[in-house]
Amino acid sequence: MAELYDFHEVSTTAIINEVKQYAGMDYLNAALYGDINYSEDVDLMAEKAKGYSLYTSGEVLATRSLNRGTWDLLPGTKEEVENISEMLRVKGTNVHMLTQNDANEESFKAFDANAPALIHIATHGFYFPPEEDVTSSFFNGLHSYTQKDYSMLYSGLLFAGGNNAWTGNEIDEGVEDGILTADEISRLDLSANKLIVLSACNTGLGDIDNVDGVFGLQRGLKRAGAKTVLMSLWKVPDKETNDLMRMFYKELLNGNTPQQSLKSAQKQMMAEGKTPYYWAGFILLD
Repeated sequence: MAELYDFHEVSTTAIINEVKQYAGMDYLNAALYGDINYSEDVDLMAEKAKGYSLYTSGEVLATRSLNRGTWDLLPGTKEEVENISEMLRVKGTNVHMLTQNDANEESFKAFDANAPALIHIATHGFYFPPEEDVTSSFFNGLHSYTQKDYSMLYSGLLFAGGNNAWTGNEIDEGVEDGILTADEISRLDLSANKLIVLSACNTGLGDIDNVDGVFGLQRGLKRAGAKTVLMSLWKVPDKETNDLMRMFYKELLNGNTPQQSLKSAQKQMMAEGKTPYYWAGFILLD
């Protein structure tokens, strides 16, 4: 079907006219996240947080048991963000790389009211539906009063040191826990951002409301003012995600729209014999 038609998904019909008038985009500045250390020591987390004191939550998590395990390193994301950085720099984009312990939650919240035009986040993403039994200590202190609240709290992205809060290690007061929820994102001002790429699993999922649409990461980002969001509907392996992103950025930086760029990248993957599992899960939302 996608070979015959061009699909353009929008969060509201109010922006259809803007979509029709789109004339390309110059990405003058970009922030790239990848090769993140999810098991950063809590003392190092506190040290890194000092430069972002205005954005800390002050939340302290108690130590409790966990039976979900921890989040593993994503070695392929190092090559992914390095390749994208090189492609962007050739086009004159000012690139800010955030890797290992520098890729903390504070650095993302610091974009509040001052977001770069392009943000690329290669990390773990999650969404847990209400019927799933989630025993991570991180969720013990969260409270939701409606289904929509639940979905915004139980979807998010992992940043440096996130395994500490996930497994119940105590985080110093005034230090972010490394787990950025959709609810937290929705409280930021990302209106200066033109494109945010979530190179992570399950970032397009959420609770579906018949009136208001999907509640999850995409809702948080759109509430924050992000213009276009590239996200995924299921888990895609590191290597294939890396390949797709390289093709996507090549098209994007040649002047194509994000929609044209994604479609072209997916068609290339298809031509290489990759099954839809490896490329069809990525979608764009304006």
